[in-house]
Amino acid sequence: MQAFHEVRRNSTGFRPIAYLRTSELYMLHAIYAGLRRQLQEMKERGLVPPPGVTVSSLSRATHNSMPAVSQILSGLEEKNIVERVPAKADRRKVYIRLTKHGEETVEEVGRTFFRFLDQVAERMGEEDLEELTRLLHKASGVLQEIKNELRQNACPDDQCNQLQKG
Repeated sequence: MQAFHEVRRNSTGFRPIAYLRTSELYMLHAIYAGLRRQLQEMKERGLVPPPGVTVSSLSRATHNSMPAVSQILSGLEEKNIVERVPAKADRRKVYIRLTKHGEETVEEVGRTFFRFLDQVAERMGEEDLEELTRLLHKASGVLQEIKNELRQNACPDDQCNQLQKG
């Protein structure tokens, strides 16, 4: 347990872009990932994607309340990283999309983050890195098993089937 706390403590404060708060970095990632996912899904269906992601989808993706998401988006908007685009059909609906500066910022964050990971990998050495990777995969599998067991215990098959039919 102590090792997890040490990793967290030592990685806290890593900010690839000094002028962005951690919450803004997470939101930037959610916007970027949401836009990519949306674009792929719409292309597969032969549809035209919307001009951005919705605040509600960002709220779900980041597990933040709508007011919290709006506050973070306001900060990103002030920094010219995102812009709000009203829906043409329904003016109450607003889409969030990256500005040109926002796209450049996403690229810069990615480059900086991977440089950081490269430094960690270089200092750990190939053998230790392979061992860490193996253990992380193993831990991920164990976590998935536990998650499945908890779901199973929370809702036995017959009850889940009845809920899904109802």
